[in-house]
Amino acid sequence: MELINFRGQYVEEEIQIDWQTASEQNNKGFLLQRSRNVIDWENLSFVEGMGTTSELQHYTYIDRYPLIGINYYRLKQIDFDEHYEFSEIINVNNTFQSSEIIIFPNPTSDVLHVDLSTLLEQTTTIQLINNFGQVVFETKREEQSFPLDLSSYPSGPYHLQFIQNQRQISKKIFIQKL
Repeated sequence: MELINFRGQYVEEEIQIDWQTASEQNNKGFLLQRSRNVIDWENLSFVEGMGTTSELQHYTYIDRYPLIGINYYRLKQIDFDEHYEFSEIINVNNTFQSSEIIIFPNPTSDVLHVDLSTLLEQTTTIQLINNFGQVVFETKREEQSFPLDLSSYPSGPYHLQFIQNQRQISKKIFIQKL
């Protein structure tokens, strides 16, 4: 398989991934993978290859729910005999602005005030994610404005992730114990 182009672009809150091959030999297909840190990869989709061909092939995948910030992508090209190889890694910045969520004070030592009044949805899942990418707290809220008690968590950087119908908005916060 001769991969001649692999790129991504941010288009209206989604990321479009395109790639082309000049030729393919015994190509079962491509497993598109995504990462937030280039260490832990998740499988997004398997796209069937063309087997064996010497004609130019075009492939496209739309990541409808990209991570906030930089998204890393790679292709795992798999042959019919299960031999595989990875492409180069590309990155695309999801520039979706999370200004519609107000949180204060940041940094905080105990209680963080959250205001979601500019969002349209009523039910929001809120996750507190530590610096290792682990969800350490999760709750569902229907109120538009509320306090969030973070006093039991150690000092350090975190992400607050707000999820509504698979739409994800993330805010960086810092818990700082006095």
